Amino acid sequence: MFIFAPWLYNNKIDIVMIGNMPFGTTNKLINEVSEMKFSFEVGVNERHIVDFSFNQFWGNLSIRADGEQVISDFRMFSLSLTKSYEFTVGKDEIHHVKIDKIRKLVFAGLRKTKYKVFIDGVLTSEFEGR
Repeated sequence: MFIFAPWLYNNKIDIVMIGNMPFGTTNKLINEVSEMKFSFEVGVNERHIVDFSFNQFWGNLSIRADGEQVISDFRMFSLSLTKSYEFTVGKDEIHHVKIDKIRKLVFAGLRKTKYKVFIDGVLTSEFEGR
């Protein structure tokens, strides 16, 4: 751990550095711990890959279908326990996709969040993580 601590002694500032953590490492550790990512396939004849990414620390949410941004959101504070994201994928074989993000009531920022994926109104998968 890297600690930068300025101390004031006799009207003189002494700077104390403990450790040798390079810049950016703390950010990387926070992102790895607090980022939830999952992917799933949609379609039978016309297949699509949907990628979901949510960083609980920074609040960035991204949903991509076949590499193209479908939904982008910023969630830092919310009063509702469930947030739904809905979109369609496909040209010839159209599917309605809904992802429910369900947070806990108490200490939500410190606990795992549940995600439910519905394709054409049918629950197809569930994920849990930060």
